[in-house]
Amino acid sequence: MTSRPDSRSYINKLNIASMAVLLLILVFFFLKDTFPFSTQKWIYLLLGGVLILVDVLRIREVYRLGQRKLLVVRIVTLAMVIGFVGYWWYLHF
Repeated sequence: MTSRPDSRSYINKLNIASMAVLLLILVFFFLKDTFPFSTQKWIYLLLGGVLILVDVLRIREVYRLGQRKLLVVRIVTLAMVIGFVGYWWYLHF
């Protein structure tokens, strides 16, 4: 028996959503010269908020599944994301 989640499972969909948001952040980082800065800061803030929301949903699902070690990892990464978004908010607003 493997520990891999089903490819259509809710946790797998949330993991894909998280990676998609991170990929969008990376794409907008490379295209940063094409947008005015006032637009950029709102795009990054919106994407950061979506990433926080997806991470919270991932934490709820991991808690529901009872995977305590993974829960600690998810909480640490959520704290890092909140720190980055908070620092972005502090610098630009």
